[in-house]
Amino acid sequence: MSNSSRASHGFLIFCVVLALYLSVGGFLQLRYGSWGIILNQAGLLFLPAFLYAVIIKLPVNVYFPYYQPNWSEILLTILFTAVIIALIELMVHLQNQVFPLPEAIESFYEELMARKSWRQGVIQVISLVLIPAFCEEFFFRGFLFGMFEFRFSQRQTLFLTAFFFALAHMNPWYLLYYFMLGLFLGGLRLWKNNLALCFLAHALNNLYSLFG
Repeated sequence: MSNSSRASHGFLIFCVVLALYLSVGGFLQLRYGSWGIILNQAGLLFLPAFLYAVIIKLPVNVYFPYYQPNWSEILLTILFTAVIIALIELMVHLQNQVFPLPEAIESFYEELMARKSWRQGVIQVISLVLIPAFCEEFFFRGFLFGMFEFRFSQRQTLFLTAFFFALAHMNPWYLLYYFMLGLFLGGLRLWKNNLALCFLAHALNNLYSLFG
């Protein structure tokens, strides 16, 4: 497969996944709440990329690089993530003063984050923190990043995957937030070429969004 074909296939799969993610996935999320999010992430984001990788026999170490990070890498990732969270939190605060979330959207997020029991808290950690972190990193910083980096430069790949990551969340009010987060997560992929660090940072960000 040529480098241009890889990029074309990656873009085509992204378009198909995005259409399913926003239509079928949106229905699942509204209908089944946290369980719908799990089905959406695992079935409509992770599974298509996984099946394509298996069928085409993509090299795992190239497209999905994963290894046990050392303690210094873990600590630096936690530190970098804390700094990014603080900067993005400030940016979102300033943005909300000029481009606030509509009340309906804000109420939806508040209801999604509300906890009435410890069981619900556990389900939220799974559905809002761990599953999205794993599936989204597998797709964007793994599959899509790998498909694009053979055709484009590292900088172009970084910005393209960050843009597609932001676009997939379909939240124009927080588009810049998701784009900045995508740049950071893509930077981690370029830094150590290890999806484990991307997953860690993404999960920490989601955890802060849930409990912060």
